[in-house]
Amino acid sequence: MLPPRTCSGGICHVETIIDCSLRSRARVRDPWRAGALANRAGTFTVTTDGGQMWTAGVVPGAEELQFRDVQAFSADVAYLMSIGTNPTDFRVYKTVDGGATWTIEFENQNPSAFYDAFAFWTPNRGILHSDSVNGVFPDFRTTDGTTWQDISNNMPPALPGEFSFASSGTCVSTQGGRNAWICTGGYNARTAISSDGGQTWALTNPPPVTGAIFGLSYVGRTGGGTGDNLGRAVVITANDGGAAWTPDEGNTWFALSDVSGFWAVAFATPKAGWLVGTDGRILKISF
Repeated sequence: MLPPRTCSGGICHVETIIDCSLRSRARVRDPWRAGALANRAGTFTVTTDGGQMWTAGVVPGAEELQFRDVQAFSADVAYLMSIGTNPTDFRVYKTVDGGATWTIEFENQNPSAFYDAFAFWTPNRGILHSDSVNGVFPDFRTTDGTTWQDISNNMPPALPGEFSFASSGTCVSTQGGRNAWICTGGYNARTAISSDGGQTWALTNPPPVTGAIFGLSYVGRTGGGTGDNLGRAVVITANDGGAAWTPDEGNTWFALSDVSGFWAVAFATPKAGWLVGTDGRILKISF
């Protein structure tokens, strides 16, 4: 168990909170889940009372699929991202009536694509991220919450075999109205950013981790941070490859010393962030 300590860079604090059998993350403020109960047999769960009671449902036609990511905007509006054994099993579903009915918004047609995660700025604007295929990332975005446009030509060129981690749902993250990050792995861990709603992307300086980056999270969700601009600060975790954070969109990186073996990261506020990972560990990080 790690003792409380201050991170490199001087303004963050990490400590072990709990050690138990937990392995998947869920967004702190979402009333929907696509984790342990909602990753097989087309199942999702939703709560409307702050988590006291959960209701499970099955998306028609998705009974053989796994849901790997979820984004909720209210008790009525939510998106689910599915995977399966066939290329067309990679889909985005949307509900506007609390899960009573679902519409397929996106269905993959690329036989080599593997979609890892999605993230949204608003109920109508989001991005869908895939592993690389033939040197490109066949990513998509929506600007109306209904149709998805191919933005693969806007993405940085991919390295051979470059991929992203699919189980955490945190290899792509959005913030404010137009900011976004994606993280990858393979031979090198890389991160890329967009400041125009996913229209254009640029690689950051290399982060001080190795292997695949499993997940990332903005520290501040509103963009109203102070000091080192915490609204744009980002924390990444790369399992055994370590963890790090940046206050300035990847220009400067600080390694989180002795932080290893974590799969996902999420923040409710700059004072309340968590990493979850191997052996059921939960690590609290605050700025």
